[in-house]
Amino acid sequence: MNANQEPKCPVCGKVPEQKLREYTPASTNRLTGIYFCCSTVFPYPPVNPPAEDDGGDLEPASRTAPVTAPDRKAGTRRQLDLTEKRDVFLTLIRQGLAKCDHNKMLPITRLDVTFDLTSEAVPHVWVTLDSHPTGEPNSGTSQTYQLVNKTIREWKQPCHAAFDGEKVTVISKAGAIEVNDEETLCKAVGLFFVEIITALRDSGALRALPRGTACYLGVSTYDGVFGWPVYDDRGPANMF
Repeated sequence: MNANQEPKCPVCGKVPEQKLREYTPASTNRLTGIYFCCSTVFPYPPVNPPAEDDGGDLEPASRTAPVTAPDRKAGTRRQLDLTEKRDVFLTLIRQGLAKCDHNKMLPITRLDVTFDLTSEAVPHVWVTLDSHPTGEPNSGTSQTYQLVNKTIREWKQPCHAAFDGEKVTVISKAGAIEVNDEETLCKAVGLFFVEIITALRDSGALRALPRGTACYLGVSTYDGVFGWPVYDDRGPANMF
């Protein structure tokens, strides 16, 4: 392909969203890119293959068979599908709870989800039990018990895209919303974790824990961009 040629989507006329690969068809002996945009996969420069196999590295069947667009899952740059990880986190937290030795634990007063989407190369999530006597969050003085410590590589591209100001669609059980900065991204992901831990509480999964008088749920980013609930609003909605 000529270095001066700029690929354009045949649907919207703009630079394609994604370049899938390159190949050189024998019919043109010209380097050709395969691009994806507007739910369409297309070559650029356009290729008009002869009726017979040109011997290139593109399979002959692909000329007539419909081309399947790449699946826009959690790792695509402009879409973050949180629903794919909901059951994963529910399972990880339950597994962490099952490993707890209640005989060696102090009374639990908090369960916290803490996440970092953009300051590390790969988004990171921690789920922790805390034993602070009055249920204060992030005191740094109480005994804690880690249930989950997980990085999510599939979230890397969309999270960093939103942080860079690009529009990203975030899909959760509550529906789809568009975000384009760190604050709106963290709020969308934070509410995703709020739904997870409240569902876990409502299912009775936390009842077996040795608990203090008051026990709280919390969700926050590592740097404080998002926090649930607001400290002064603590109450039944975030207790277990």
